[in-house]
Amino acid sequence: MPRAFSPEAVSQINASTNDDPFIWLITLYAGKDVFRVCRNNEKIVSRGLTFEPYPFEIIEPIEDGETMPRAQLTIDNVDRLLIQSIRTLQDPLRVDIELVMVSEPDVPQIRYQALRLKAVTWDELSIRGDLVYEDLFGLAYPAESFYPQEYPGLF
Repeated sequence: MPRAFSPEAVSQINASTNDDPFIWLITLYAGKDVFRVCRNNEKIVSRGLTFEPYPFEIIEPIEDGETMPRAQLTIDNVDRLLIQSIRTLQDPLRVDIELVMVSEPDVPQIRYQALRLKAVTWDELSIRGDLVYEDLFGLAYPAESFYPQEYPGLF
């Protein structure tokens, strides 16, 4: 899917020097806990939400139109709050990723929503995992089985 950058972003991309950096924002939904982090040295406020500076590395998903996009995320595990939440979850962690310009933090230039963090590994320094979209094509349809004894109005 082609990306539609704002005119300001296009001018920054094409400029020989960039005075308005791009910042990655990540929202991690760990059950009732929500962690908002940015790859920056200071806090970023985007759409009224505060993203705390936190070290992480992201490899963007390859969108070739034939396979489900799969990104990779490595986030530091220095304060151990995130790993405590991950250990208690039954389902994979939900993740939203956005790329914003510092001058326009409320306008995401790139957005990946409702990714799931799977194949998670961790050690004392970092948490690593694959970010994938839900496999909607692999789900059973319909999700329920309907029998005349239980649903006589359908038959």
